[in-house]
Amino acid sequence: MKTLDVSLIIPVHSGISRLNRLFSSLDRLEVKDKRAECILVADRCDEDIVRRLESWCRSKTCRRWVRCIVLPVDFGNPDKARNLGQKRSAGKVLAFMDDDCRPSRQWLLSGLRHIRTWNAVTGPVLHPNTWLGILVAVMDFGEFQATVSSAIKNAPGCNFFVRFEAISEYPILPEYDYGGDRLLAASLAQVGPIWYHPDVSVFHDLALDWKAIWPREIRYGAVAWAARRKNPSLPWSSLLNFGPIAPFIVVSGRLIMDLKRLWFGRWPLPLLHKLFVTFSLFPARLGYLIGLMLAKHRKL
Repeated sequence: MKTLDVSLIIPVHSGISRLNRLFSSLDRLEVKDKRAECILVADRCDEDIVRRLESWCRSKTCRRWVRCIVLPVDFGNPDKARNLGQKRSAGKVLAFMDDDCRPSRQWLLSGLRHIRTWNAVTGPVLHPNTWLGILVAVMDFGEFQATVSSAIKNAPGCNFFVRFEAISEYPILPEYDYGGDRLLAASLAQVGPIWYHPDVSVFHDLALDWKAIWPREIRYGAVAWAARRKNPSLPWSSLLNFGPIAPFIVVSGRLIMDLKRLWFGRWPLPLLHKLFVTFSLFPARLGYLIGLMLAKHRKL
């Protein structure tokens, strides 16, 4: 029987510098009278990182969290890490966040407030207001930039509240270390919509350079294809049946959506900045195309 109000589950794989920023953001997080626990799944972390996590947990238990634990694992897979965190959780609500995200002060309380009415809740994933930050926001988190609340059918694993009874276990996409959030959102959306609210926001503090963006787009493209092969009810799944041209159709559709969001979305940018992002979309989506093609020829 679940005894706590919420379990915050965070897969950890970053180094010390990012870990310090994670601790600072969690220390600012308002919990108030909520009975909350924090579960840090240290996935392929060295001993220094694990000791640092355990030291932080000891200092915060009772002062902020009813329980704070570290689970060292060797998965190399954030979805498996989230699944283990879920199994060890004691909360009536599961709050999933990544270690490179910085929640707003009211994030936890806002998520709990909205989930009284909904089975699942999400919100904005914000990025630096630079051309590379906007590029990543447009491509990878375009659905999660709106400034108005709405019922949607998707949610990112880095900003996701779910009632414990609505999820038997965190999904894992075979042969891939990402994609479980897309499968989970799809299964929840079959029962009812996911509530998106601007109050439930996190800031994505990720590496913003081409060395990081390029492999990430390849990975996201591969996962997008594999998730639709795993669950044909996902949007755009029918496009997978177009044979050799299917990856080109999918990436063309993504580019059109990217450009629409950039030019008609929430970013009141100078013309020059928008042009920088526009031209950057094409090489970045080339990586996405490569990922699609790799997954197309991979046997699950």
